[in-house]
Amino acid sequence: MLSATIQKKVFLLYGLLGASQSALGLYFLGRIPSAGSLLFGLSLERLILMGSLAALTGLFILLSLGTWQNWPLTERLRQGWQTQLQKTSLWGGWVTGSVLLLISGSFFTLITPEITEPFAAAYFLRLQPLARLLAGLAGQTLLALPLLREAQTRPQIPAEFRRVAGLYGLFLLAAGAIRVHLLRVGPDPVGWNTLGTPLLDTQVLGVFGVALLLLGLSIRLGPRTGSPPSDWKLDAAIFTLLWLAAAAYWFTIPLADNWYVSAPRHPAFSFYPNSDGVVYDTTAQSLLVGNGYQSSHLPFPRRPLYDLFLMGLYLLKGQDYEAVVTLQALLFGVFPALVYLMTKTMHTRLAGIIAGLLVLLREGNALALTSVITVSTSKMAMSDFPTAIGVVLLAWIAFRWLNAPEHPHRLNLILTAGGILAAAMQIRIETGVFIPIIFGFGLLRLPRLKIRYLTSLLAFVGCMALVLSPWVYRNWQKTGLLYLEVPDARLSFLLERLQKTTEDEAPQVPTPEGGAPEGGTQPAAPRQKTRPSAQPLQTASPSFLEILTNHTVHSLSQAILIFPDTYRLFDSTIGLLGHKDGAKFWTQCCSGRDYVKRLPFWQWGKWSGEIPPQAVVPILVNLLILAVGVRQTWKSARWSALLPSGMAFAYYLANGLARTSGGRYLLPVEWVWISYYSVGLAYLAAGIFRLFGKNPVSGLFPGLVHTSADVPPTQTPTPRAGWKIPLAIGMGFFILGVALPAAETLFPPRYTDASLQTWLGMVSQADEAQIFAPRLGEFFSHGGQVLQGRGQYLRYYGPDQGEPGSFYPAVYPRPFPRLSIFLVGPRGIGAYLPLAGRPDLRAENAADVLVFGCEQVIEKGPYFDALAMYFPATNELFLRTPFPETLTCPLPEP
Repeated sequence: MLSATIQKKVFLLYGLLGASQSALGLYFLGRIPSAGSLLFGLSLERLILMGSLAALTGLFILLSLGTWQNWPLTERLRQGWQTQLQKTSLWGGWVTGSVLLLISGSFFTLITPEITEPFAAAYFLRLQPLARLLAGLAGQTLLALPLLREAQTRPQIPAEFRRVAGLYGLFLLAAGAIRVHLLRVGPDPVGWNTLGTPLLDTQVLGVFGVALLLLGLSIRLGPRTGSPPSDWKLDAAIFTLLWLAAAAYWFTIPLADNWYVSAPRHPAFSFYPNSDGVVYDTTAQSLLVGNGYQSSHLPFPRRPLYDLFLMGLYLLKGQDYEAVVTLQALLFGVFPALVYLMTKTMHTRLAGIIAGLLVLLREGNALALTSVITVSTSKMAMSDFPTAIGVVLLAWIAFRWLNAPEHPHRLNLILTAGGILAAAMQIRIETGVFIPIIFGFGLLRLPRLKIRYLTSLLAFVGCMALVLSPWVYRNWQKTGLLYLEVPDARLSFLLERLQKTTEDEAPQVPTPEGGAPEGGTQPAAPRQKTRPSAQPLQTASPSFLEILTNHTVHSLSQAILIFPDTYRLFDSTIGLLGHKDGAKFWTQCCSGRDYVKRLPFWQWGKWSGEIPPQAVVPILVNLLILAVGVRQTWKSARWSALLPSGMAFAYYLANGLARTSGGRYLLPVEWVWISYYSVGLAYLAAGIFRLFGKNPVSGLFPGLVHTSADVPPTQTPTPRAGWKIPLAIGMGFFILGVALPAAETLFPPRYTDASLQTWLGMVSQADEAQIFAPRLGEFFSHGGQVLQGRGQYLRYYGPDQGEPGSFYPAVYPRPFPRLSIFLVGPRGIGAYLPLAGRPDLRAENAADVLVFGCEQVIEKGPYFDALAMYFPATNELFLRTPFPETLTCPLPEP
C-alpha cells in the first residue's frame, strides 16, 4: 500500500491543480463578449456558469488547504475515497467517466474555432472554457486514481500498460513523421488519389455498442446455456449471417452514376461501365461473342479471371449492367464474413464480429457516396473488390499455416495459399508482391524447420504454376512470347509513369456535390494553405526513390484516416437546439455526405498532410486503438500477427513503384487496419467489463482475454495426412487455370465474313433514299471501313456531353450531338455517329451492328468516326448528319 504521506501529497497536488484549472476557466469565461447584460455586462447564463466555477475553485482551495493543514474532514475524505475506490463498480465508473470526459472535452475545445454557424458558434464559444476544464480535471483524475487506490487491489496491468504505451508512442512518432513529410513534399500531380471510403464516427460508436451488448449478454447468459456450440458451427453461423446481412444491406442501396459508372441516357436509359470498368466489361462481352479475351482496344487482355467471372454473370442476368453488378454485390457480400474469419483467427470471435460489421458498413458508405467521392465498390465492373476478397482469403490461409507449421495438414494450407495467390494475380498482378512477404515471415516463424520450409516453398510455387501455366501457354500460342500479363512485364508503363508531369485526367465526381453542408452547424472543409515548402513535385524533378517514398507515405497516411476523423454528435446536437429539425440533425450527425464535406481529405490532388483541429483528438484515439490491437494480436500470434501489416506495406510499395497511391488502389489491403482496429475495440470493450469486476471469458466469446496463444496445446494425436486432399486441391486449382484459356472456346465466333456479307446485302434495302448504299464502293476506295460487332453502351449525347475518364475517346465531350456505341467483335473500338438530334431508335443495347466510317487515332487511343450505323435486327440505318458530299477519310467534323 502507498504510504499515507504520499497519498496526502497526491491529494494536495490534485486540489492545487483543480483550483488552478478552475480559476483559469473562470478567467477565460469572463473574457468572452456577452450578447445580453444583467450585471457587470454579463448575462444570467454567464453569471450562473461563473458562479459555479468560482464555487468549484473554492472547493479545490479548501481541499488543498485542509490536506496541507491535516484537517480531520479532509483526512476522512481521503480515507473514504481510498475505501470506496476498492469497490470495482466505483473504480470502473470513475476510470470510464474520466476517459470519456478527457476525450470529449479535448475535442470540444479544438473544434470550437471551426464552428461557423452563428447559433452553434455562440454556444461552443461560451462552453469552451468549461470543456477545457473538464478535460483537464479528467486528465488529472486518471493520473491520481491509481495512486489513491491500495496497491494490492489495483489491476495487474502495469507491464501491459507500458508495452501499449511504448507502441502508442511509436505510432505517434510515425504519424508525426508522415505528416511532416507530406507537408514538405506536397501532392504529386500524378497518381495522388484522394482518401477512400471512411468509417463514420456514429458507425464505429454503434458497433462498439453492439460489442458491449454482446459481451454483456454473453456474461449474463453464458452460465445458463449449458455447453456452448462447437467452434466451427458457431463460426459457420456468424459467417452466414454476416454474408446475408451484407448482401441484404448492399442490395438496398441504389446504383448511382460516378467516375466508373456512366449515367443512364437515351435510348436505353441504362447504367453502363466507365473508365477502367469498360476494359473488363468489354473483355467479358468479347468472350460471349466468341472473340476470346479482347480488352477494349488494348493489345493484351487484362484481369482474365475477373473477365471470366463477369462473363458468367452476364450469362445469368443478360445484358442488364445494373442487374449484373447487383448480383455481383450479393456474391461479394462474402467479404465481411471472410474478414470475420481472418480477425477471429488473429485474436477472438468478438474482434471478428466487430471487423465484419465495420467492413459491411464501410462498403455501404462507398455505395452511398459514389456520387460524392471517387471510390471502387462491389457494384462496379472493377477489379479492386474481388482482389480484396482474394487477399483476405490468402492472408487467412497463410496465417493459419504460419501458426501451425508442424501440423500434419500443413500441405493443404500451403497448396491452397499458392493457388489463391496465383488466382489473385490473374485479377491484379500486383498481388505477386506477397510471395516474399509470406515466406519472409516463414523464415521468422520456422527457423529450425529448414527442410519443411523448402518443401513448403516448392509446394507453394508449384500450386501457383498449376494456375498460371495454362494462361502463359495460351499467351505463347497466340503471340510466340512467354508472359503473364504483358510481354515487357509493364516496364514501359512504369517508365512512362515516372516521366509524366501531370495526370491525363484526374478522377472527379460526375456532378458538383462539394461545398459546405446545407444549413449546418458543422465546420466546412478548410481551404488548403499555400506554403512555399509544399511545391508540386514536377518542379523538383523527383527521383525514383523520392517518388516511391512519397507515394508509400501517402498510402500509409490513408491507412489512419479511413477511421473516424471527427465526432459530429456535439455540434449536431447543439445545432438541433437552434433549428429543431430532426431530418437536418440526422444529416449532420450521421450522414456520409456531411462527413466528407467537412474534412479536407477528399480534395483531389490537393491534400498533403494538413490536419484540421477537429481531427486531432479522433486521430489520437484511433492510433491508440490500433496500438492496442497490434499489441493484442502480437500476444496472440507473435510474428504471424504482423503478416497482414507486412502484406499491406508491400502492396503500398507496389503501388508506389507505379507512381500511384491512395484511394481505390488501397482497397485490397485496407481491411488489414480494420482488423487491427477491431481487435483494439474488442479488447477495450472487455476492459470496460473488467473495470467493473466482470469476467468476459464465458458464453459466446470464450478466449476473449486468454487467446489461443495462452492456451496450452492439446496432446490429442492428429492422424497423418494422406495424399488425396492435396491432390484434390492441386487438381482443383489446375482446372481453374485451364478454365481461363478454355473459356475462349465456349462460344463460336458470332461475327464472321458470312455475317458481314449478309448484313451488307441488307443495307441497300434499309437505305430507302439510296444516298448511301450506292456509294459504298466509293467510300471504301477512299479509306473507308466497315466494322461488325455487338453495339455495347448504346447512348445519345447532346452537344458538349460525354463521359469523363474513359479509355476510348469516342465518348469524350464534343460540340455536336451524336450516337455512341462500343463495338465488341473482331475489332474492339468506340464509335460515334454525328446526328442532328435525338434519334428514334428501336434497336436495343448490345444489338448487332454494322458501322461504316474512318478509324482515327489520337494520343489517348483510337476511335471510329462513323458515316453510318446499321442495325440488322430492326433494319434501321442511321446516316451522318450533315451527310458529307465527298466520302473520303477523314470525314469532316460537323
